[in-house]
Amino acid sequence: MPTQDMPWRRDVGGPGESSGRGPAEMLVATARAHGVATPGDLLLGGEAQDIGPYTVTVYGLGMAVG
Repeated sequence: MPTQDMPWRRDVGGPGESSGRGPAEMLVATARAHGVATPGDLLLGGEAQDIGPYTVTVYGLGMAVG
């Protein structure tokens, strides 16, 4: 699926109405469009940084390149 045909913005509802279905469908469609066949083809990672008394952790989902 060419990326220009994919909806990059989703209305997932407002406060109290949010839904994860729209972003999940977009994530799966994007992965499939780039040849991801199984969850094993994805990379889940993260990094953390201490900022003052807090630890901020950012998680990421990526695809293997190459």
